[in-house]
Amino acid sequence: MKRLTLVALAAVLLVPLVAAAPSVQSQPARIAFVDSQAAINAHPAGKAADKLKQQAQTEINGIRDKINALAQKQQQGQQLTAAEQERYSTLVTTLNAVQQRYQTDIQKAAQPAVLAVNKAIKEVANKDGFTIVLDSRAAGQSGSGLVVYADQNLDITPQVIDQMKADGALSGSGGSGSSNGSSSGSSSSGSSSGSSGGSSGQ
Repeated sequence: MKRLTLVALAAVLLVPLVAAAPSVQSQPARIAFVDSQAAINAHPAGKAADKLKQQAQTEINGIRDKINALAQKQQQGQQLTAAEQERYSTLVTTLNAVQQRYQTDIQKAAQPAVLAVNKAIKEVANKDGFTIVLDSRAAGQSGSGLVVYADQNLDITPQVIDQMKADGALSGSGGSGSSNGSSSGSSSSGSSSGSSGGSSGQ
């Protein structure tokens, strides 16, 4: 047993996936849970997206520190010079642009992993007869709170990762939408998408 708890993509923000099965109406629903973010992180593209996320956090924190220094000066009763006011405005604009750019780049980098995870979830669900697969983080207490308890035997994350291995998704470089363009200044679709892209603004 375990309490279900993610970015996040933050974001994460992950949408439950319903796996279509034949003659669902004549069968009782079989529910399973998957930690989509863990499955994404097992994929090379997921690792690349996570590295980009860390890079984003470092750059964004640096800009925020500069903004906060000017804001704190003003809060202490010191009037900002014209140059400082202009710098403050420029930093805020830059922060918004950098956050948006990183969010886009992280989602792009994670996309191969998202597609591979979605494919593996459907394959496992169809093979094992699950009619509904929910994301454990999105449905658990850290997400919507829809599910307050579930037996850990309902967690198919290991099977999903094994299925990705069987599909050949965990070999190769992955991460085709990587961080080169982002570093200079810098579920995406599907059930696993939200978790990888949502963290650039943290």
